[in-house]
Amino acid sequence: MLVAQQYDAAAEGYQQVLQAAPNNRAASDGLQKVQLARQHAAQIAQVKTAMMAEDWAGAEFGLRSILAEQPAHAEARQLFEQLEQQKNERSSVVRPLQSALKKKVTLELKNTPIKNAFEYLGKAGGLNFSFDQELNEGIRVNVLLRDTPIEQALDVILTSHQL
Repeated sequence: MLVAQQYDAAAEGYQQVLQAAPNNRAASDGLQKVQLARQHAAQIAQVKTAMMAEDWAGAEFGLRSILAEQPAHAEARQLFEQLEQQKNERSSVVRPLQSALKKKVTLELKNTPIKNAFEYLGKAGGLNFSFDQELNEGIRVNVLLRDTPIEQALDVILTSHQL
């Protein structure tokens, strides 16, 4: 019944056995297994929600807690493998971007069009920027940054122009 996730029926069966034989060890162990299976089913649902929201840390924490209590939990193992695969795929895309954003640049821009400022940052970090058509081309950038990571330079330019 646990495999079919019929927790109420299984718990009721164990309760009936315990009423007839209160010291029945197998029935009390079975009842504990039902409670644990219920708890794990709820945790699996939370893990799936976290994975859909790309909350990798939350999903991993939930799966690790299930596997710590029941290492042979098949669905948790399958989800853990799936999570690891998704994290690896994501990291292969994110790592180059993170390293590009950490490159340090020196910018001395006076009354420079904002598109040119982004072009300089793009060349320095090997990044490509695309702009919205509604971006006002009259926006000028005045900034002096020395040995600043590209990520911070972008932040300075964007926040100073409320973009």
